Amino acid sequence: MRKLVFIVGFFSLIYWNLYAQGIPAFWYKSPQDFLTKEQLDLIDQFKKSSQSLDQSTPPPFIPRTMAEWEENQGLLLSWGNDSYSNEQRDVLCEVIYHVLQEDDLNIFLVCIDSISVKQYLDNNHDIQSPRIKYLIEPSLIGIWARDFGPMTIYENIIENYSLMDWKYAGREPGDGEVPQLLADFFSIPRYENNGDSDFSGEFEGGNFTCDGHSTASSTDEYDNTFEIFNGITSSRWLHVDPLPFPYPNYNTDHIDIFMKLLDEETILVGRFKQGDYDYGLNDDIDADIAKIQIYYETHFGRQFKIHTIPMPSPTQHNWGYGNGWVFRSYTNSLIINKLVLVPTYNHARDAEAVSTYQTLMPGYNIVPINCTALNGLAGAIHCVTMGIGASSPIYIEHAKIRADEANEDIDHTGPYEIRALMKSQTTISGASLYWSNSPGSGYQQLPLVDYGSDSYLAYIPPQAPGNTVYYYLSATNAEKTITKPIPADEGAYIGFQVDAGAEPPDNLSFSNEEVKSGIEVEFQASNCITAGSNYVVKNGADVSFTAGNSITLNGGTTIELGASFHADVDPNFIGGLAKRAVIAGGSTNNAENTEQRGKDAPPYQENIPLQFSLSQNFPNPFNPTTTIQYTLKEECYVNLKIYNISGQEVRTLVNEYQPAGYKSTMWDGRNSLGQQVPSGIYLYKIKAADFTEYKKMAMVK
Repeated sequence: MRKLVFIVGFFSLIYWNLYAQGIPAFWYKSPQDFLTKEQLDLIDQFKKSSQSLDQSTPPPFIPRTMAEWEENQGLLLSWGNDSYSNEQRDVLCEVIYHVLQEDDLNIFLVCIDSISVKQYLDNNHDIQSPRIKYLIEPSLIGIWARDFGPMTIYENIIENYSLMDWKYAGREPGDGEVPQLLADFFSIPRYENNGDSDFSGEFEGGNFTCDGHSTASSTDEYDNTFEIFNGITSSRWLHVDPLPFPYPNYNTDHIDIFMKLLDEETILVGRFKQGDYDYGLNDDIDADIAKIQIYYETHFGRQFKIHTIPMPSPTQHNWGYGNGWVFRSYTNSLIINKLVLVPTYNHARDAEAVSTYQTLMPGYNIVPINCTALNGLAGAIHCVTMGIGASSPIYIEHAKIRADEANEDIDHTGPYEIRALMKSQTTISGASLYWSNSPGSGYQQLPLVDYGSDSYLAYIPPQAPGNTVYYYLSATNAEKTITKPIPADEGAYIGFQVDAGAEPPDNLSFSNEEVKSGIEVEFQASNCITAGSNYVVKNGADVSFTAGNSITLNGGTTIELGASFHADVDPNFIGGLAKRAVIAGGSTNNAENTEQRGKDAPPYQENIPLQFSLSQNFPNPFNPTTTIQYTLKEECYVNLKIYNISGQEVRTLVNEYQPAGYKSTMWDGRNSLGQQVPSGIYLYKIKAADFTEYKKMAMVK
């Protein structure tokens, strides 16, 4: 089922432009009504040769499907066959032109004949570039690269660069051939999901959007094969309802027509403005928004940010055989590295749509592409493009500080902890946090310190109430530097605002914490700060305490040789003289370096985690045993179980009441009967108080 065209009367369009987009049978008559004999013969020959499909062979690893906004090396486009007009081809040419303005991107252009395509690009658009790679496919028909193009997948986040694809609706000529052309070009594996006993394998990329962290959304139901081919489990499948248009009989089911992920936690939703005739669709759109906010969470366990973008009312389009409805979408855009291509339609809403992207994606190059020529072909920019991921990416994962809504105001003055997961196939030689209160005046650079397991940490210093903070992250290896967001050098940033009434916390207490070498951090409290119970300032760290009443260093506090430690009782809070100690070297504990031991200092803190968590098992993959660690912030009943890929329970590892603390258990690869389980992907799930989490693991033999 597909996208932008909605028929209200008798119509006819070249059959394959509809069939290749997956539009259901009730949208058209028989193929004989629309295709030439030569086209029908070609399709019949292909179908006969495709009767026996290869059995699905999944990747021999747990895959991660990349997100659209991650690091890409190029863009896949399809020139299609001779049924497309020059005006429609000109839309592709506009895409090619703007992508080639980005220094780090290639164009992978699939065509039947490269000579004629080169001549058209040169003569009509003055486009010539060695970065256009021509891939020849003689049986090519459609231009819908998003639907028959491949997804980029990785093992262990950034390794084993591979491609996967689904069986395209109807098995169009060029379906499996195009992904294989790319796989051959890069000399990498390709895995095609041909389905299983309850899934035909027919699926289109336009009805799939992924956050790069094993969460995906679609109007299609989940199938277990998505786990082994894309690394996505049923609990991370965000199912939304298709739009019933033409209302109420038919469905617009491709999600990229009315929704788009802009990042891991932000969804852009197309909606009709008040005063525009919406055919009742706004109610359906609002229901989908409510469903996402009520039932689904982001990878980081938070509610999605939902922003809306205006859509023009559907309009009549004359195909020459009769009139039909055209649904024009602004969410059918493309994000690729620093570039965002937004479809426009010579409509009054165009400027507002482009402005919406500029507001939500500062620093990105927002480029409008007129897609009026594609009206009636059921697609726009996203439909005809597919990003191709980097073969050796630098991966940066970060739960950004969010404070753009009243209930999320940052109500303390800091410092603000910035954590990131960074991975690269080669060593990351440098990692930095850049922050500013005024990006136009430049950024301050702080080191992101590696504290193990590819995890990095830094602190944005305390801020005045009402301050706006802009920041981004950077990682460097021997080949390149990548930032998050990618266009940070062009002005992109992550931003948050400190509440105007924010004050330093009343009391701060630290225990069983370690400030790593290279970290600079200042802690503020309006009343007391207490540090103890193995609070360590490592060599090369720089820590400042500022309190209004007292600073107490209990037994076990250690300041290593080469560390810098400052403690202030701030006269701004109490109107008295500040007492200050600076220790540069040596170690301290008990009362030797206590500035002022307040009687109301917080009590000694036990070794208790601040939150519930479930860690990735190790080793992974494993044979025959693996360890699972988790944390409990309070006493509670704990249930931890193992499931197979079909959701069947395999073994219960923990089922008891446990005290708070850091926990671990081991699985020996056996089921509840003591039998060794076969190789494959398994899930482990914990329930503790109101905390529920699951992760996947792989047993190999």
